[in-house]
Amino acid sequence: MGCLKLSYYETTPTIKVAYLYGKQVGTTHTNTDNLGGFPYAFCMNNPLKFVDPTGEDVYLYYYVTGNTRGGKPDPNADAMFWAAALTRATDMLRDGTIKEGDAYVIRSVSDIGMIGDFVEQDVAALSPQFGKTAEFGLWSHGALEGPIGSSNTSGNYSLPGNQMSAEGWGNINFNWKEDGAKAMFYGCRTGTEGQEPTAWARTISGNPNMENVAVYGQSVRSWPSTDPNNVISPSNNGTYPTYMVGGGVNSGGINGVYRTLGISYPARRMAKFINGVRWYTP
Repeated sequence: MGCLKLSYYETTPTIKVAYLYGKQVGTTHTNTDNLGGFPYAFCMNNPLKFVDPTGEDVYLYYYVTGNTRGGKPDPNADAMFWAAALTRATDMLRDGTIKEGDAYVIRSVSDIGMIGDFVEQDVAALSPQFGKTAEFGLWSHGALEGPIGSSNTSGNYSLPGNQMSAEGWGNINFNWKEDGAKAMFYGCRTGTEGQEPTAWARTISGNPNMENVAVYGQSVRSWPSTDPNNVISPSNNGTYPTYMVGGGVNSGGINGVYRTLGISYPARRMAKFINGVRWYTP
């Protein structure tokens, strides 16, 4: 089986956007050299395009690249977030959620303030043929004030620490489908309650642009795992499968020790909010 025609464009010299349309024939590889374990990675390095004229849903999967640690580039974080985004898309293809006629995008970002522009660009390109947005996912570092980018946040809604205000998130037109839409934020503590008046995910779920959308955030620190329900440290960042899951122990230090020793333990499920109301918190 051969690869289909390469189909991507560059928004900047360092940001590649790969459009993948819902057909179980392959996947993309644009960020790391260690994705051989992905079930659909046989085309290595070639984003694929399959177009079906009877589209239904659009899936937008973004991940932050250009991450740093201690002031130095952190390629492990880049590979981890990319692999987690690709794992989500791959699993959705395999279980039939993303099917022929659907479209999904895997896009790298560094400036959180540009996400609104990217979403509206992707919606404009895909919605007329493939329908409305069923799911948005963002894989990034995070904190109590929301997802964290790898560069200064541009625009009028910037916050310190490369973050964006809830008002800024409220101005994004995701073009949601009428029923069952989801917004998933996999960064640390994006759904944590108790330390702030309310969780960041709860706050943005109350924005008019998130009406009736299920907004998910991590209730604790987020860790890479090879299992979506347990914290099992991957042997190498950037491989399939990689899930960003909530650590079962609140202390980041204890989580780190468990991961170093190879001890697995149950993950904390993400907190869920709809219209500013908490539906469940782990």
